[in-house]
Amino acid sequence: MMETIQLYYRGNFRYILLSVGKQYYLIDRRPSHIIGYFLLPSNWHFYYKVYPITTEEYLKIQTKYSKSSKFMIPVSFVGGLSVFLSTWMRVNNVDIFQYFNTNLSPVAKGIALCLSFLSSFILLQIVYSSRKKNIQTLIGKNLDSPLFYKFRPEKPLQFTLNTIGLRIFGVSLIAIFVLAFLYLGNIAMLFGNILMTFIYFGMANGAISPNEKWKYRIVDVLPDMNKK
Repeated sequence: MMETIQLYYRGNFRYILLSVGKQYYLIDRRPSHIIGYFLLPSNWHFYYKVYPITTEEYLKIQTKYSKSSKFMIPVSFVGGLSVFLSTWMRVNNVDIFQYFNTNLSPVAKGIALCLSFLSSFILLQIVYSSRKKNIQTLIGKNLDSPLFYKFRPEKPLQFTLNTIGLRIFGVSLIAIFVLAFLYLGNIAMLFGNILMTFIYFGMANGAISPNEKWKYRIVDVLPDMNKK
């Protein structure tokens, strides 16, 4: 089966929509294997959980997220607020980072870093869990008995080249925070590492992107995982 399809985003971090004919589906983008969080293209070799939904359930999702999108905080406001706070701290000679300095031993720093990576992963799983509860409450049913679809970009090489730069940038930022924490022992750097690692793990969702420029092929479908 090599049907070409377009995916759609409707406001839920974990789930995106697929329409085939007059049938709608929810695709669970959570990686099924741990390697998928580190090596994005590997997700194309594994099956995603796909849930058939009715037209009525689709319209509920459409209505919900079309309304909530109107209340999003503009990026320009967030950027302006950040500049204002940065300028205010500089003018008033406020060094907020001094309150996060520590005298941890090298061993303690290593343990703290390991816990920060683990915390990032656990936080992402909590977000995934909350998004599942959110969508189940919205459509009024549990997401059980999925089908299993294997997706692959129509142009996998081009897709990889377009996304690898962002992945490398993410790894670079994580490395900077790790080295800064090991050298300075500043807890703020540890929090920065947790945030960047959380974002990096979350990028695994991008293996199947609802971006209009990317189309996908359904390369295999399993009605039951036991048949895999």
